[in-house]
Amino acid sequence: MKTRVEGKERFGYIFTICVLGLLLALFLTLFFTGVLSSLAVSPITNLPMGERQLLVEINGTQSSVAAFSFNGSIIPGEKLPQNINIKNQGRGDLFLRARAYVFTEDQGRVEMPLEVTSNWIKNEEDDYYYFSSYLPSNASIGLGSKIIINPQYAFNSSKKYEVCVVVEGLSSTLDAINIWGVDPLAIE
Repeated sequence: MKTRVEGKERFGYIFTICVLGLLLALFLTLFFTGVLSSLAVSPITNLPMGERQLLVEINGTQSSVAAFSFNGSIIPGEKLPQNINIKNQGRGDLFLRARAYVFTEDQGRVEMPLEVTSNWIKNEEDDYYYFSSYLPSNASIGLGSKIIINPQYAFNSSKKYEVCVVVEGLSSTLDAINIWGVDPLAIE
């Protein structure tokens, strides 16, 4: 025996299907235009330093952060191995800059020097390392192979610390001087 769906129930089913269809269309639009991937937060956090090579993917004008832990008993000035590579996943050329630091209870942010590869130049005014060229679409570049424990700060040997490595990409079509206050192509 068949039962007929009343008018209000049929309207409820059709309304629900329409709303779900609109949500699916919105999700697919955001997914295929890259908006969702640009909002993604890197899942690479709190790794023991040197455990694996890090590849930071930049998709246009955005920044990515990775965090690594180390014990405070390490001697200041020591170089800890950590390979960091950057890949431009976007469609256009990018300016790049990067920095590493630790937040401490007493000093706040403590800069951590990097042993960088060629074509990276440190700007002493803002403590960023700038890539001295554009990074083309789908190209990769090595940032560095070692993070140096800041020799100016005495870390507590009984604590663990997190080194944050921040990598920022800026479309080469944008005005880096007005945005970053620096011309990455003119740093010496």
